[in-house]
Amino acid sequence: MNGHPSFANPQIREALCEVHFVLPKDTGWEPAIFGRFYRHIQDDFPEMEPVAETAMRLQLQPGKVEFMQGQNRMRYKHKSRNLFLQLAAGVLTVNVLDEYPGWQVMKEDIHRAWAWAEEVVRPIGINRIGLRYINFVPRTEPAERPIDWFSPNDYVARMAMDSLPGVLSRVEVHTDINRRSIVTMSEANDEDRSYFVLDIDCIAERLSETLPIDATIEQLHDSAWNIFASFIGPRLRRVLEGDGA
Repeated sequence: MNGHPSFANPQIREALCEVHFVLPKDTGWEPAIFGRFYRHIQDDFPEMEPVAETAMRLQLQPGKVEFMQGQNRMRYKHKSRNLFLQLAAGVLTVNVLDEYPGWQVMKEDIHRAWAWAEEVVRPIGINRIGLRYINFVPRTEPAERPIDWFSPNDYVARMAMDSLPGVLSRVEVHTDINRRSIVTMSEANDEDRSYFVLDIDCIAERLSETLPIDATIEQLHDSAWNIFASFIGPRLRRVLEGDGA
């Protein structure tokens, strides 16, 4: 429907959307909100567990580095799908693991979760939305290089594309004052497999958004797709289409 192809064998290990919202000035965050949100969604998300971030974390921003205090989050698991919602003070996350259902389904998940948050938390606006896709592309030989799978593009330096195992590339680009994309190409091991990891994080920030999020998430999805498309080489295309490597 949006002009992007659907693949029979997507390599998306994780997809998530983060919505950073604003509460009224006279309204503070209360831990009781976690329970109220659970009661609102428990027919679809019957499992709830805390996810504590007790350590300080590094926050990289253009021109500065900040240490941010970890937040307490609550995670809610869907009754039948590998779908999670996470709620923290000022942040709602929709998280899909493996078995990516396609953008239309994920978009519906985001809309439904945000509608629930509006009903329970009652935010007055949104100041940031991020849409992130983490792809795991399996190596077939230990010495394979990124160039064996990915097409050369503007997001990864030539020498990184031709690197032996151990490569790490990260680039952050700003398309305008309110939009940026972070593209990371790295590696990971999972049990007895080795993977190239392509992590694409598209962010809209400093928003003066009213509460509807439709246009912004569509634009972020377009950006994420365009970045991913620039990486598709012949071997990766064959895998995505289910024809093997």
